[in-house]
Formats: sequence, structure tokens, C-alpha cells
Amino acid sequence: MTVRAALLDENGVYLRMDELADASALTSRHLAQIRSCDLPPGEYAWISDGKNPEGGAFWSVKWLERIEATRREVARAERRARTMAEIRKLPSGERRAARAAARARRS
Repeated sequence: MTVRAALLDENGVYLRMDELADASALTSRHLAQIRSCDLPPGEYAWISDGKNPEGGAFWSVKWLERIEATRREVARAERRARTMAEIRKLPSGERRAARAAARARRS
């Protein structure tokens, strides 16, 4: 009896549907719970839901990349805000040098 399963790459990105001879041919990169999928290959990644071992969903790779870019921007802004808060605590004579050093690190 043949088994159909979605095949993912090492990053969890959907590659194709595989038709295997039997269940013993499934690998860790196969999603046996997905037996049919019409998503375009390479454009969606599987994200597990964490509660159900077979649960999860496909998410757009482009959307996930935008989310990651936004997280990096937020982290950078938070680091800068913490640096500026620390600089404001310095005596006025040391602030200028500390600001210049912070600008040099950013560039």
C-alpha cells in the first residue's frame, strides 16, 4: 500500500508530495499527516503548533522573513534606547564622548 506525504527541506520548507512504497519509507522530513497539498514548492514553511505532535500549519516564507526582519529592527531600537538611557545618566562632560562612541559602533 502506497503512502503519500509532504516532503520538507532541512528548514521545514515544503518541497513536494512524495508517494512512498509503505510507511517504513517515511523520513523525519516527511509529514505523514499531509496527504495532499497544492502549495507552490519552496514558498511555504511548516510551523508546528507545539501542543499536538501532528499539528501545525504552512506559513508563507516571505511573511516569516518579514516577521524576522521586524524582530531584528525592534531589537536594534531597544538596544539603542537602552544605550541612550545609559548615556543620559552620565555626567554632562562624558555624554558627548559616549554618544560619539555609540554612533561609531552603529556604523
